[in-house]
Amino acid sequence: MATVDVYIRDTIWTYMIPIGFLTILLFLFVTDSFKVIRQWYCSKYLTNFSELHDEIIEPVKKALFADLNNIDSSLTDLRNKGLIRILEIGIGSGSNLKYYPQQCRLVIVDPSPHFKQYFTENINKFPDINLERYIVSPAERIRGIASSTVDVVVTTTVLCCVENVPKVLKEIRRVLVPGGHYYFLEHVVAPHNTKRWKLQQLANWSGLWKWLHDGCVFRRLDEDIAKAGFSDLDISTFTLDDEAQSSKSKLIQMISPHIVGVAIK
Repeated sequence: MATVDVYIRDTIWTYMIPIGFLTILLFLFVTDSFKVIRQWYCSKYLTNFSELHDEIIEPVKKALFADLNNIDSSLTDLRNKGLIRILEIGIGSGSNLKYYPQQCRLVIVDPSPHFKQYFTENINKFPDINLERYIVSPAERIRGIASSTVDVVVTTTVLCCVENVPKVLKEIRRVLVPGGHYYFLEHVVAPHNTKRWKLQQLANWSGLWKWLHDGCVFRRLDEDIAKAGFSDLDISTFTLDDEAQSSKSKLIQMISPHIVGVAIK
């Protein structure tokens, strides 16, 4: 190979390709396209991951939502029709729809528009659920929902991904009617100084877990909920250790510790 050809080849590999790659990354960052690509990736990946998680946790969800059909709305127009209004924050693909009462009124708040495609496919399987609104909005600043207009609020594996947990809980209390129910099921940080806790702290520190899992951070959510000002709180903890060992995804072991419960406004 001629000397000039070697020089051109080395120049391309040493300078042109790295510069081109960095230019593409810079363009994506400056135009906010990187954020869009990440959200699209997270919606596809997390939909599959959530389906696996939901399969393992289904018995817990069934027990949690068992009394939804026994709730009477505090809103006169809905109570007279035997209906309730449910707000789910971070609904994703809609894995909780099968637990909701028929003919309930459903309002959705989700910060990512990329889950809506998967949710739409799923909601079509539940024609008896009346979808009132699908709001793309951060949970810390819920727009378009008046105070004291929702009978039930639901979050499942959502509070790990929000920017400010106390603000989200404050919004939940705001939209709930007096005596309204907040149902939650969330994965939390492991007990201090355990092997899993150390791995979770490393994941938080590196930022890689957060990036790959749509903002997920390992937190002590039980304390936040206890301090949120609810009039009554029933909360318990459990782990998925046995189920995680046989799971198709070893990442389930990272989110094994959970809390579940109901808070009353």
